[in-house]
Amino acid sequence: MAGRPAWRFWAVGYSLLVLLTGTNLATPLYGTYQRLFGFSAVIVTVIFAATSPL
Repeated sequence: MAGRPAWRFWAVGYSLLVLLTGTNLATPLYGTYQRLFGFSAVIVTVIFAATSPL
């Protein structure tokens, strides 16, 4: 690792943090969606699968 700038490591780490945080922010809302809109467990699972990163 000698000679490689440390900022690249931190840039990749920060990018992953932002990506993973952004894709999981809505997760606590799924229970609320189920109650408010009357979604079944299958529909909530589909919503989770559609919004999760690959």
